[in-house]
Amino acid sequence: MTPPVPKTAVLFLTHFVNSRVIRRFRKLERELAGLHDVFFAVDLVSSPSHRRVTGDLVGPRLFLFSRQMLERLPYARAREGWQGSSVVPGKVDLVVQFFARLHPAYQRIYLVENDVVWQGDWRPLFQALDASPADLLGCNSYREDEYPASNLWPQLSTPGAALPPERRVRFLLAFCRYSRAALLALEAAYARGWDGHFEPLVPTALLAAGLTLEDIGGEGPFVAPGNERRFYWSERKTHADRQTGCFVWRPDQRPPRGEHRWLWHPVKIPQNLDLLHRLRRWRHGHLDRARFLAEDPRYRRLEDALAPGALAAGDDSP
Repeated sequence: MTPPVPKTAVLFLTHFVNSRVIRRFRKLERELAGLHDVFFAVDLVSSPSHRRVTGDLVGPRLFLFSRQMLERLPYARAREGWQGSSVVPGKVDLVVQFFARLHPAYQRIYLVENDVVWQGDWRPLFQALDASPADLLGCNSYREDEYPASNLWPQLSTPGAALPPERRVRFLLAFCRYSRAALLALEAAYARGWDGHFEPLVPTALLAAGLTLEDIGGEGPFVAPGNERRFYWSERKTHADRQTGCFVWRPDQRPPRGEHRWLWHPVKIPQNLDLLHRLRRWRHGHLDRARFLAEDPRYRRLEDALAPGALAAGDDSP
């Protein structure tokens, strides 16, 4: 008998809002209805960004965060090493840690960045991935001994652990999934002073903790047998600016119309406030940020949720 899928949340991550962003979110939400809870996760990276969150998005599935909120997580990584006010580059893992503390019922958390595109139905893809017991799912993986030229390795700091190159691993985490065990192991590593860009930091820390990593379908040692090029493909061991494939760091991708086999990244959306979104805001109004944070029960218990040990304590409430 197939074991039940642990309670799972899906974060659609964006730092701006317009009609095309909302269209991508609604597609994901609609196609995963009844399977997983989908959240609209907005980085309040600029002062007017909250005014683009229209009233129809306000509710328990709206998840707001900012650098100021994330800096309150109880380890130095959350307070130090920021490059500007955004979690990009290098600190997107903190968003998942923050979410998990506010939503302790979820045992698995997917993250889908707003420039990830799947032109088919999201549901069969997630159902296939739900069958994997891995603690971390991600894409475009390699070890340091496979690709020592990556500029991410010098940023990786693992005090107290002199790891050989084959134990230092990088995943592209624009589309990924964390288990709660993974988040606890990461917090323990951060408490020991481990730091760096999250793409090598996260999988390296989890591998060191004895947890399982899986590349969902590219190439290399972390791809499950039979899953090679199943959901995406990329030439993973070339300079990041020159990678070919459908799921890469750059350049921007243009999925062919009607192609339903691959995940694509990055498929960028212009950040302008388009006419359709202006009309949506006129019809629905926009988020009152101060009121939302004051009244939403998740943010009203923020002090308790951010306390050391709160992630490990958890509970069964939604």
